[in-house]
Amino acid sequence: LKVLEEPPSNVVIILLAESLDKILSTVKSRAETLFLERFSPDEIRRYLLSTSDTARAVDKNSPDTLSGIIMSSGGRIGQALSMLSGKAAEEIRESRELTELLVRSFRAGADYSELYTALSRLPQSRLEFSEAIESLISAIRDIIAVKMSQNPPLTFYTSTENAKASGGGIPVKRLLGIYSLLADTEEDCAKNVGISVLISNLAAKIKLI
Repeated sequence: LKVLEEPPSNVVIILLAESLDKILSTVKSRAETLFLERFSPDEIRRYLLSTSDTARAVDKNSPDTLSGIIMSSGGRIGQALSMLSGKAAEEIRESRELTELLVRSFRAGADYSELYTALSRLPQSRLEFSEAIESLISAIRDIIAVKMSQNPPLTFYTSTENAKASGGGIPVKRLLGIYSLLADTEEDCAKNVGISVLISNLAAKIKLI
């Protein structure tokens, strides 16, 4: 805090954060806030294809993989570039497939054992578990959006058709309930609640919707 209050001469300190909520209030009160817009998926795609041989190769061999990388980048070109390596691209593909599998398991009528079995495929490390829940939240948000409006901006699915195909049979009321439960699960994860407890609680609560 002292450095922020009295920085060295000729020094500019820049703090970057994905969310203003992640910055301590004592830091925010000592800094000027600038909001930066993230790049759209189309802007990232154009940049990657115009500057990266790897991106062009991925697009040629697997357009869906490149689309998944772009949607997973969160509007950050640097993040998208870092995801283009073979291992990272494969991990993203597997993560997105898991998200879509879990969304399908949320169908009405699914019993506890089905839900628990599906959710047990979530990563067991806290950071990866949290990222997987964030991915699920984005997917559910997209499905709700395409049910309630035409051509909404998407944060997970690469097209409205894909979103409809993944969760088209799930009622909006159920989706809203699941969205709320996932948000609560993300908060509980940050509070260091055990992963196995989070999974069993989530399965039980989704079953009751």
